[in-house]
Amino acid sequence: MKVIVTAAGRGSRWSNFRGTQKHLAIVNNETLIHRTIGQFTPHSNDLVVIARDSFNIPAKVEAPLDGQWNDAAKLWSSNHLWSTTERNIIAFGDVWFSEKAVDTITSNTDPIQFFMRTGPSKITKKPYKEIFAIAFDGEKTEFVRNVLKQVIDENKSGAGAYLLFMKLNNLDQVPYRHHFDDKKSFVEVDDFTDDFDHPIDLIRWEKRFKVRRKIEQ
Repeated sequence: MKVIVTAAGRGSRWSNFRGTQKHLAIVNNETLIHRTIGQFTPHSNDLVVIARDSFNIPAKVEAPLDGQWNDAAKLWSSNHLWSTTERNIIAFGDVWFSEKAVDTITSNTDPIQFFMRTGPSKITKKPYKEIFAIAFDGEKTEFVRNVLKQVIDENKSGAGAYLLFMKLNNLDQVPYRHHFDDKKSFVEVDDFTDDFDHPIDLIRWEKRFKVRRKIEQ
């Protein structure tokens, strides 16, 4: 199993909150990217981080491909590393993954699968849907690459991972309210797993996580 952790985004919405890049933020006493690497390493014989610098991490680091690919860049910038023989997992480096979410992602065997929250979080109260990771078999690599290239060529606005989700599932002309009718096209993840797009997302997450810890104690 090949795991690619993408951490090469510009983080414009993060605005260097707390004086650091988003994937280097300290979340619950751990650097976000270090936690993700530690979680996925036991499941992979080939883990690579896509980043513009190594920032002292215990994993192989590859520079991203550079180009004008809009928000699809975080996916396309790693496509030269996708395996055609092993299963691929692309995990986004600005996500805090629960252990349950990692187990769900690494144990899944569907040919192509998206791991996402389809609406506002019941746990963290973040008001948006999010895609946290994508997995696909090696024999599906060229197909996924070709579809992603179509997404790039169409140059539509929107999150690249979600545009890929729509294109792969023939949802381009389907009203949004029907995008999640087919439960086999994604795996719902709604726990403390979350993507911190803006500083307020992390602040809100920390408050709710602190409350949970007090309850558990």
